[in-house]
Amino acid sequence: MPGDHQIEVLYLFLEREGSRLTTREERHSLGLFARRELLAWAGENGLSGTFFELDRWDEARENPLLLLRPSGSERAGTGMEA
Repeated sequence: MPGDHQIEVLYLFLEREGSRLTTREERHSLGLFARRELLAWAGENGLSGTFFELDRWDEARENPLLLLRPSGSERAGTGMEA
């Protein structure tokens, strides 16, 4: 649905302790946002954001990292410039 920025992720775990096997599940709500939306939100909340591209583990997908800092605290030379 357009405008819906939330997904639910379900993790299922099989855990073995000795001869005993148990299952456990975790549910997490995650947000999905366009980069421009994240940067706009950051600016509205006194933060500046920079995206860095990390090495891809899958050629079909990007692997971005968003670094947020209080506005005005940008430092040059982080070693991670894109």
